[in-house]
Amino acid sequence: MSKAMRLDGVSYRHQVNTPRKTNPWAKSFGQGIHDVDLIIPKASIMGLIGPNGAGKTTLLRIITGLYKQESGTIDLSLTERRQKTGFMPEQVRWEGRTSVAEALHEIQLMNGIDSSPGKLLQIVGLSKRADTPLDELSQGMRQRLSLACALIGDPEILVLDEPMNGLDPLAQRAFAELLRKLAKKGVAIIISSHQVAGMIDLVDSIALLHRGQLLIQGEVGTVAKSLDVGQKIVISGSGIPPEGMEKSGDGWKGVLEGEPEEIISKFQHQGLEFISPQPIDMVEMITAATGLSIEDTGLEISSSDMVPLKKWGEEE
Repeated sequence: MSKAMRLDGVSYRHQVNTPRKTNPWAKSFGQGIHDVDLIIPKASIMGLIGPNGAGKTTLLRIITGLYKQESGTIDLSLTERRQKTGFMPEQVRWEGRTSVAEALHEIQLMNGIDSSPGKLLQIVGLSKRADTPLDELSQGMRQRLSLACALIGDPEILVLDEPMNGLDPLAQRAFAELLRKLAKKGVAIIISSHQVAGMIDLVDSIALLHRGQLLIQGEVGTVAKSLDVGQKIVISGSGIPPEGMEKSGDGWKGVLEGEPEEIISKFQHQGLEFISPQPIDMVEMITAATGLSIEDTGLEISSSDMVPLKKWGEEE
């Protein structure tokens, strides 16, 4: 696995105001990140996940060179990180009657690049909107324009903070496909998002952060296995619900952990009509690693398939 960047023992703590009578401007160290070792692989998409307040945004800003680490080493200097990294912040307000092409070209000029924005607009799928005023853009188009800005200068590393904010499911899928194409071209992409449920099919690997510390990094399947988070199987059928299954319409439905062959063997004579693997649950990985409840993570949880889980072989 070739790397785009490596962090070894990187720490950074924010200074917060702690006024006292003798010194009203006093500050002390607050939250941050501590002793983080991280490898950012080339040509892949990494999901930076963790509960609220884990330090994800701080880590992203260190990677982009907006913050300088207080200790530890990074194999790219601060200047190199700023030159080789494109950053898409959580929220950019695109407003006014300026056209898409004009706005992007102005930002190119601010970065010392005097060239047509046409190529960037083509990459992010905004060529047909080049003359559209910013006020008339949909949220999905605004996110694409923010991505185009992050791509100025052909960065080797692309850092995205909440890139799916405000996007409907169709726009999310289109944006995800765009990111996959960029990764195939060799760009290293790092995504941080509260909407973790939709990340599982997008990312190649994850880095799980909690209380400023990196708990685990690796491919999704490897991390899930190390945290004892198994593959779940959705099944449904007709007739009377078997033991442990839930009534659903005229039939029944349930979720199990186990081998598909064993599940089929058990339920094939009990009206089994449908069996399908379910994506690994990213939220379950976070709760397993941190010991927090779902509510305490502060993440946005959504699922269209909320059915009770029964582990294979467990007692009823």
